[in-house]
Amino acid sequence: MPRKGSRPPSPEVKAKNDAAIAAWHAKNVENLSIGLRKGKRDAYKRLAEKLGTSVSALVQTHLDALCRENGIDLP
Repeated sequence: MPRKGSRPPSPEVKAKNDAAIAAWHAKNVENLSIGLRKGKRDAYKRLAEKLGTSVSALVQTHLDALCRENGIDLP
């Protein structure tokens, strides 16, 4: 979201920015999908919001800690 008082980028600039972001994600991000019982997703979202974070960050933090505790190296 642009700062207050700034002009939104032109469509050409926005397209370039979107392409750069997509390229970065393709190179640096992997996705992991899990199945949950109905209702749990919303509960996890509320928990993350209450803790001031995202569900993704919450899961990563806890999985990273478990990896360290079990001697599994992380990149």
